[in-house]
Amino acid sequence: MALTILEGSTFCICDDRGDVGEETSGFFAHDTRFLSVLRVTINGKRPLLLSSAQVEYFSAAFYLRNPLAGGLPQDTLSIIRRRFVGEGMQERIMLRNEGMEPISFTLGLEIGCDFADIMSVKEHDFALGDPVHAKPLPPPVSPEYDAENNQFVLADPEDAARTQVILSERGTTNGSGITYEIELAPRGSWDLQLDVVPSLDGSEVAPKLVERRFGDELVHVRDSLAAWQLRVPQLRAGWEDLEHAFFDGVAIASGFLVSGRLGVLLFLAVLLHKLPEGVTVASVMVAGGAGRGRAIGAAAVLGLATILGVLLTTEVAPLARHGLALSGGVTLYVAASNLVPEFQAKRGWITAAAFFGGAVAFFVTERLLAQWMR
Repeated sequence: MALTILEGSTFCICDDRGDVGEETSGFFAHDTRFLSVLRVTINGKRPLLLSSAQVEYFSAAFYLRNPLAGGLPQDTLSIIRRRFVGEGMQERIMLRNEGMEPISFTLGLEIGCDFADIMSVKEHDFALGDPVHAKPLPPPVSPEYDAENNQFVLADPEDAARTQVILSERGTTNGSGITYEIELAPRGSWDLQLDVVPSLDGSEVAPKLVERRFGDELVHVRDSLAAWQLRVPQLRAGWEDLEHAFFDGVAIASGFLVSGRLGVLLFLAVLLHKLPEGVTVASVMVAGGAGRGRAIGAAAVLGLATILGVLLTTEVAPLARHGLALSGGVTLYVAASNLVPEFQAKRGWITAAAFFGGAVAFFVTERLLAQWMR
């Protein structure tokens, strides 16, 4: 899926991971493509997508995770790419070790440009032109590294246009870009900043001047990014979830102290409640980029809290005496304050039928258990 950000006549078209490399993607200014290739790799492979979106019309954020390459464990490295366009384009790549062990890897950055004019690029877009009969695009220009200013310069062989790609960190250059050998301690981080400066007349801008110019524009971008991050859905788990699971265990143990029939009934009720809850917690964590082990671990912690409630109820006298009444009161409160208003606010009869069907199933199960446990 293509993602576009723009400021006036300056714009960038990339894929959902932030990479530029398709025929119709690139960084454009003055009706010219000043960057036709910009790819990031981890140990030679493309990062995996978590999420990405346009923050404002002129900025975007891409949240990625490491591929299974070069011995990196799954979901150990998080990669964030933040990009905005103004007079030029700036991107910041942030890497963080999310694991508890040190890691080492190679970050690769591939850069290229063909200086194609915008009308030629449009001819290769099925929605805007005729790719079958379009003329071939110019061959890409290899980047030349300027060690003194730690930048790549790409010059149009047919004209005076040029592109500067200024880097904040030094690495090992090759014919198509640059690589960085990175080692990160547990929870350690590293970042790289790229400033892309287009020029039609071939003039070159000093890196310090570019940094100052982008710094003024970044103030507004950071405010916009902070506002966008507040709108992003987040998964949060606090002590309330553990307390809830703990008192489920209290209810089960208290039920068995009253009678075996009631204990079995409460156990089945909690089991039917906890199974979908555990699946939901694990699924959301996996979808958010956490590994399977961490997702299963989070669900297991909730299960252990329930077991702890069972064990403590048999040992702590106040819980044994009042646990069932407390759990019953909490259940009635949740049903009256949350469940009933929720299905009353929805149209249709399916939700209400499911609620009352659950109550009927409870009484039917209680009767069946009464006959079975005589």
